[in-house]
Amino acid sequence: MQIKELKMLHRAGALSDARIAAFMGEWTVEMQQKGGERVTVEAQRGGVRQFKTLDAAWKALAAIGFERATIEERHQTR
Repeated sequence: MQIKELKMLHRAGALSDARIAAFMGEWTVEMQQKGGERVTVEAQRGGVRQFKTLDAAWKALAAIGFERATIEERHQTR
């Protein structure tokens, strides 16, 4: 979902559990909707948006309305 849509859902209380995940040098942002479904911030042209820095990922979450998030690193598996 785009940040604009996520911001409306957050204001309505429909999002929780924000998470910033690192994988192979880039960061993704995800959160949980009521009902348990995980959603990610999408790029304008589709697909999961990849942030180059942790700071940029945090700014996206702050724009949505979150004040805290869990940060995790995902390791590549072979």
